[in-house]
Amino acid sequence: MSATDPTDSTGTLTPGGQRFAEHYAHTLALMDRLARSVEEGNWPFAADVAGEASTALDELSTAASVLTTEATATVPAAVLDITDRLARPEG
Repeated sequence: MSATDPTDSTGTLTPGGQRFAEHYAHTLALMDRLARSVEEGNWPFAADVAGEASTALDELSTAASVLTTEATATVPAAVLDITDRLARPEG
């Protein structure tokens, strides 16, 4: 893959884009855990995860703000691709 290929994680995202993708993947994982805890009625766990999610959303907001200041535009498809890869690590 080339550096211009939006599916290539080595060259398409700016540092801010990479950070955003990482925080976005983490936030999505927390939302999944929160949804499961609600389905199970595990309210103490839901409260814990909701607190973590609050922090994660603040971090995601900060990462998004950084994207607005970078000289190079971040390709949304590249962010989603990296987010997907982070959500399903190989191994």
